Amino acid sequence: MSLQLRVPPTNQRVLPESVEHDFEPGLRDREHTPPPRDVADAGWGNGWETDFSESVRRLYAGYRGAVLPTLSALSLHVALSERWFQQREFDLRGARRILDVGCGAGQLTQHLLKHADREATIMGCDLTWEMLLRARRRVRHDAVQWVVGNLTHLPFDEASFDCVTCGFVLEHLPDVRRGLHELARVLTDGGRLLLLTTEDHWTGRWTARAWNCRALNRQELRRQCQEAGLVWKQDLWFSEVHRWFAVGGICVSLERASRCHSGNG
Repeated sequence: MSLQLRVPPTNQRVLPESVEHDFEPGLRDREHTPPPRDVADAGWGNGWETDFSESVRRLYAGYRGAVLPTLSALSLHVALSERWFQQREFDLRGARRILDVGCGAGQLTQHLLKHADREATIMGCDLTWEMLLRARRRVRHDAVQWVVGNLTHLPFDEASFDCVTCGFVLEHLPDVRRGLHELARVLTDGGRLLLLTTEDHWTGRWTARAWNCRALNRQELRRQCQEAGLVWKQDLWFSEVHRWFAVGGICVSLERASRCHSGNG
């Protein structure tokens, strides 16, 4: 089954190979830099949704998006998160269609490519085209495609993927529930979701302030996942130290409930 975008061919949002990606001019703000001519705008609707989209674009198109891969490496989150895939705490076996939502610079995408089955196809999706270019520079492989997309309205058909990862994206949304329902919508019944988000405690609040987002309550998020038809399977931690001090954010493995019985989606 091939992946189908929910946009007409005249408004294609797939990042083409022809786009130049050696663009980093230093850590200056790229707020007013237009996207390449053949990469369409990722915005949908108006009002709060447009405001949120533009805010996220400005944040990650600028210097903070440029240094994000370095910060992820220094925090050891990139290296430590690979253990989840290596030890199959988040099991990629059998997944054929994998989506990385808010892929950023490809930190999780590189793990997916390394540990997924050889037959798997991987889609990296991000709201900011500059981040997609950084990701493509990090992860260059025929099995990976890149597409501009918004978690509030993902450009994919229902049940398009049997595995989805979403790392530190949900906390940027004006409506967390809308993002969760979109993740559930594009997952097949029984499909797996790896969700990472900033948690509401002292370290999470500092992180939220630095990245202009919110910190989420774990129990409230669990309730919202259930409402969206996502079954909370296992809490994950970057290390035992993170577990002891309850830091590192909310990292959880979920499963898409059957549409026949969940009453959601």
